[in-house]
Amino acid sequence: MDNLELKKLILEKVSNSLGREVKLKYDTNLLNEGINSLLLIEIIVELEEVFSIEILDDDLTTDNFNSIDSISNLLLNKYKVVY
Repeated sequence: MDNLELKKLILEKVSNSLGREVKLKYDTNLLNEGINSLLLIEIIVELEEVFSIEILDDDLTTDNFNSIDSISNLLLNKYKVVY
């Protein structure tokens, strides 16, 4: 999976969690767009299921999950996800 495909998948998960289609730049702060901690956990769980990974508690930081860019970087660089 390349970075763009992963970002599109994450955007789809964000849209699903919000219950509406969203069009965001990949560097947009998700917390400013209506994603709260409960929705973020929902997105994390979905990504863990899709990629058969477990995101470590130490990685559950706002720096890692504040944008689609930061989420994709974490998944690609640390967890080496493939789709």
